[in-house]
Amino acid sequence: MVQGLGEATPEDLSDVWLDGSGSSVHWERLDVDFDIVGLVAGIFGTKSWMSELGRKGGQATSPTKAESSRNNGKKGGRPKKALQQITSR
Repeated sequence: MVQGLGEATPEDLSDVWLDGSGSSVHWERLDVDFDIVGLVAGIFGTKSWMSELGRKGGQATSPTKAESSRNNGKKGGRPKKALQQITSR
């Protein structure tokens, strides 16, 4: 999902063009622009929008996530992260 395109109709999405240098894409009807390099890098919106998208994704449920949770519970909960030893020079 790309910020500004979530509620767009197929007609809105079809009205798209690249700028002269080919470095950005523009949806005229929606007045939305994105840098091609950013899209390729996985940046689909502002920092806060991306954060919210990740938060919502983390709340998603699935049979696989439920099974993993049950299995971790049988083992005493989520596995602890390994501690890293700090060494001085």
